[in-house]
Amino acid sequence: QPEIVQHGVNGFLWRTMDELKTITRHLASNPDVLSTMSQAARRRADHFSRDAFRRRLLAALEGAGLPKSA
Repeated sequence: QPEIVQHGVNGFLWRTMDELKTITRHLASNPDVLSTMSQAARRRADHFSRDAFRRRLLAALEGAGLPKSA
């Protein structure tokens, strides 16, 4: 999703099949770039985990003065 991908940092955004092919070839021929990108993508995905969502929700509830337990 373009809203969560930082192009060239934790993924790539592309519009055409030719762009996708170019990016795929680049990653396939550069294992160090692929490894770095994969690690960054996993770290970014952690931001959207269930636990991360729960922590942010509880913090928002607490900030709003609402009880954390339901």
